[in-house]
Amino acid sequence: MGAYSLLHAQITSKLWCTHHQRVEAALDETLANIGTDYLDLYLIHWPIHLNPNGNHPKFPTRPDGSRDVLTDWPIRDTWAQMEAVLAKGKALLETTTAWKT
Repeated sequence: MGAYSLLHAQITSKLWCTHHQRVEAALDETLANIGTDYLDLYLIHWPIHLNPNGNHPKFPTRPDGSRDVLTDWPIRDTWAQMEAVLAKGKALLETTTAWKT
C-alpha cells in the first residue's frame, strides 16, 4: 500500500444521540480523540435525543425495554448548536443521518 495523503481524506464524525444537549462538548471530545481541530463533516446520528442520564451511556432504555427518548427536546435546539460549531470553524459541513420526513 502506498503513502496516504490527508489531502485526499475527509474526516467525518457523528453526534451521538445522548449528546444533543452538549453538541460542542461532544465535538471537542471527538476532535481530541482523533487529534485534529476540525471535521469536514459532522452528522447528527439520529434525530432523536436519548436520555443522557439514563441507565446506559449510549443506549438508555425505559423499564419496559423501549428506548429512553426525551420527547420534550426540540431537534431545532440541537441544530442551532450544530450551526454554532460550524460558525466557529470546528466543522465545515453538517447534516443528519437516518432522518425521515
